[in-house]
Amino acid sequence: MINNSNEQQHQCYVCQERFLSRNDLQHHLRQKCYPSDMREQVEQLTQHIRDDKRRQKLQQILWKHGKLFDV
Repeated sequence: MINNSNEQQHQCYVCQERFLSRNDLQHHLRQKCYPSDMREQVEQLTQHIRDDKRRQKLQQILWKHGKLFDV
């Protein structure tokens, strides 16, 4: 959504909360507004990865391209 002052606003489609950046919005969606079964599935698919950084990178890929993986 773009307002009259040309500042870009990012708004959650579920709860209507607004965020300054797209990253903040995506983080919010993952933590709160995406369905719990989706969050659980991403966790289950990555729980075997012990290295936190690698697990988080894979989780980011799954969130970004989840439809390709039926997430």
